[in-house]
This record gives sequence, structure tokens and C-alpha cells, in this order.
Amino acid sequence: SECVMVDEENVQVPCTSWNYDTSVFHSTIAMEWDLVCEKALLIPLYQTIYTVGCLLGSILAAYVAHRFGRRWAVRVGALGTVLGTVVFLTTPWLYLLLASRFILGITVSTMICP
Repeated sequence: SECVMVDEENVQVPCTSWNYDTSVFHSTIAMEWDLVCEKALLIPLYQTIYTVGCLLGSILAAYVAHRFGRRWAVRVGALGTVLGTVVFLTTPWLYLLLASRFILGITVSTMICP
């Protein structure tokens, strides 16, 4: 398979490095953090986390808009989106990237839903 290789003694050993096709994209999340083999499940998790954040953000937006007004809901959502985007663009850690993706889902929904 693509996740193991056979050494000189015909023993299967796990791969430690991969070659990526960069003819279409120069860099992707899968390339950046080697999301292959046992880490391949993190690729759909990346979008799922954002979708769950959007769902929670929609519920939160309704409460914030009702309690404090739509103007404040949009302001808080816009500020959270800017801060979440800065963290998202500058983080070197995968799990902080996933957390910022969740925060972006919440704040984008809060900004556009009220």
C-alpha cells in the first residue's frame, strides 16, 4: 500500500516521508502536516469542525442578537472573525489550526446570521 514500503529483507516498514504532486497546488493542508495514512482522518475533520462551529454560531447569534441587539452581534462576530483569521493564518500547530477553524465557524455565523 502507499503507507508501507518493503525494505531489503522483504519486511514491511511504515513510510516516514512522502512525495506530493505540486502541479496543481503548491501547498495544501495535507502536504503541510503530512495528513496521510493514519492521519488521513484529520482531513474531513477539518471541514467538520468548521461546520459544527457554524451550527453553534447560528444558535449563539440568535441569543446574542436577541439579548444585545443585532449591531453588537455583528460587531462581535466581525472582531472574532478577524482575530480567528490571524490565528488561523499564523499558527504552526495543527490542533491550534483546528481550534481556530472552529472559532471561525462560530464567529462567521454570528456575524452574518442575526
